[in-house]
Amino acid sequence: MVHTIFLSYAHDDNLVPERDPRFTGWVDFFHKTLSLELGERSLDCELWRDRRDLDPIAFFDEEIKNAIRDSKILIAIISPRYVEREYCLNELTMFVDFHAEGDGTPGNEPILKVVRRSLSEERQPAPIRLRTGVEFFRIDKEKNEEIPFYEGYGSYQDQEYWRVIRRIGSSIENQLATAPEPQPGNSKKVETVFLAVTSSDLAGQWAALHEEFTSNGYRVVPNQNFLPTEEAIEAGLRGATLSIHLMGETSGFKPDGADTPIVHSQFHVAEKIKTENSQLKRVIWLPQGAQSKDPVHAAFIEKLQKYQGIAEGDEILNGDTVEDLKTVILRELRDHPENIKPATGTPLAPPRVYLIFANEDEGKALELYDVLADAGIEVLLPEFDGDGMEQPGHHANQLASCDGALIYYGEASHAFVQKHVDGLANRNSAGDPDPLSATGAYLASPHTPRKNIFRSP
Repeated sequence: MVHTIFLSYAHDDNLVPERDPRFTGWVDFFHKTLSLELGERSLDCELWRDRRDLDPIAFFDEEIKNAIRDSKILIAIISPRYVEREYCLNELTMFVDFHAEGDGTPGNEPILKVVRRSLSEERQPAPIRLRTGVEFFRIDKEKNEEIPFYEGYGSYQDQEYWRVIRRIGSSIENQLATAPEPQPGNSKKVETVFLAVTSSDLAGQWAALHEEFTSNGYRVVPNQNFLPTEEAIEAGLRGATLSIHLMGETSGFKPDGADTPIVHSQFHVAEKIKTENSQLKRVIWLPQGAQSKDPVHAAFIEKLQKYQGIAEGDEILNGDTVEDLKTVILRELRDHPENIKPATGTPLAPPRVYLIFANEDEGKALELYDVLADAGIEVLLPEFDGDGMEQPGHHANQLASCDGALIYYGEASHAFVQKHVDGLANRNSAGDPDPLSATGAYLASPHTPRKNIFRSP
């Protein structure tokens, strides 16, 4: 069966300077590359979009309506132009109307938000405002400049472009996959994680955590389209084991009619629920050097940094990496008395491999990331400081939580590699109650005499 995927986009976002075979419109290139990705995944999908060079609003006809109704997924390519085009908003609204839940309530429609150009949450259409999106750009904070992964028109593509395309392909594959029927007698309680809505500057970290938890079989609330009222926040928190709060440079949007921004209100509601539910634990993450130009939010962050307003059992990670945050949260979930930890290597708990490399090898070593990830392996990575030195605390956490380790031996010194070979040997010593299931080394260029006599750990 062919699954139709509807591309909703502003036609202006596909313009080129002039008709020239060297120029490719942004949407044309996206369509082509995503089609290739879906083909490589052997997904029987068709990307449908209105290609007519006519006034789209005047030709919002039965052909478009039928395509929207019959589509399994809608991809909304968000940009400043998109929110100004009435036909784009009509496509989005119609898809929600056709695909709302049985009781007519919107919220879980299969919509993927692709953010082509930076756009504040407040300006985004209501049906997708709170959804996690994938972005095709990065922000250079020093220059306050938006750096696109694909320039459009020409041939340059940042390597991040292809990673985002693979992420979208993975999301589509997961969406189309049929959930297995539950087996009698094997039911168990699924842990619920309240992953608080965060500000736009931490959207990428939020998405990474959401993907991590769902891939490990945990239920994540709130719904991406939940109404951000205090009652809705309370409803999500009451059944949760953990309440996770990412504190960025801004405090997020203010819900209609509210005096408190969403990031603050979720934190305070969780504090209230915690007094009623002693099992609920809050985990608060503050990125390195977190600060804000907003005086109210700056004071809020300062209180957290001083551990003010933190209840017993809560945990603050100040300056730790997102990988450290994942490790802490998954440890909490797996150690929870009501949780049944899935066996390593099952679909609920993919094997974890720690890919160890030196700072000078990062570019080449990350080429292995996609190879391992495509094989169903969760890849853990090292972190480096501003001088390119390995962070030992982070390394120890990764080594403690992985199932196996792979050392990348490229430009790194033999001493660096030998140090980690010895570290893996110690980690796998006879006295260790949880030895690694597999270790090894990947010998890459350049060729050296030392590599000729190297033996894997």
